[in-house]
Amino acid sequence: MSDIAAAISRQSINLPAGSLETRNQDVLIRFVDERRTVQAFEALIVVGNRSGAEIRLGDIARITDQFELAENKIIFNGQRAAILKISKTKAEDVLVIGEAVKAFVETAQETAPQGVRFTLTTDRFSIVDDRLNLLIKNGWQGFILVAMTLWLFFSLRFAFWVVMGLPVSFLGTIFFMPLFGYSLNMITMVGLLIAIGLLMDDAIVISENIATHLKKGKSALQAAIDGTQEVGDWCFILVNDNLVHVWATGFFRRRYR
Repeated sequence: MSDIAAAISRQSINLPAGSLETRNQDVLIRFVDERRTVQAFEALIVVGNRSGAEIRLGDIARITDQFELAENKIIFNGQRAAILKISKTKAEDVLVIGEAVKAFVETAQETAPQGVRFTLTTDRFSIVDDRLNLLIKNGWQGFILVAMTLWLFFSLRFAFWVVMGLPVSFLGTIFFMPLFGYSLNMITMVGLLIAIGLLMDDAIVISENIATHLKKGKSALQAAIDGTQEVGDWCFILVNDNLVHVWATGFFRRRYR
């Protein structure tokens, strides 16, 4: 039996042979000579000699196509199924990959044999897309609400310079993220969502205090310096307090999940 198993292993091979890393993608290389059908295994030569005599596996064994373990069988919506898992490299955009997968499924479904269906079961790109849309929505809503609130109580010029801190901060963050090895993903987008609330909250508090110093007759520069110094320490403490709570919540959820 061991000789027969060794003969099958030598003539039915599917092994990784390395990979090629390019600028845009990683190409995986495999040596594929694996017998996958009953007929292919029946034709496999177990013993042969120089005279040309051969004993094939189908001559000495009855070969059937079935699962080795019943739990390996995949059932989807009550029907036999197979799973195709698509992964991306670190340099690739999940949204671009998601659109390509959708297009592939639609094209494959048009040419698939009767009775074969292609279905997307788990797509992380839709979650990333929803989070990105939420980030953009919260950003422009916060921009408009803060601008209108400050314009009602202060001058238009004052409100303009305060709310401009939001786009400037985000554009600066996105510019410097690649320099520190970060990208837009689920974790960084959560951080940006939290930063929107913290930035707008602190902007309103500091700007209101600066306006108070302006009413006392101070120059714009001196009012900005004194107003920021007066509440800056408290804003710094509150920001770090929120970050500690967020970090602690994520740590305990990950630790005890």
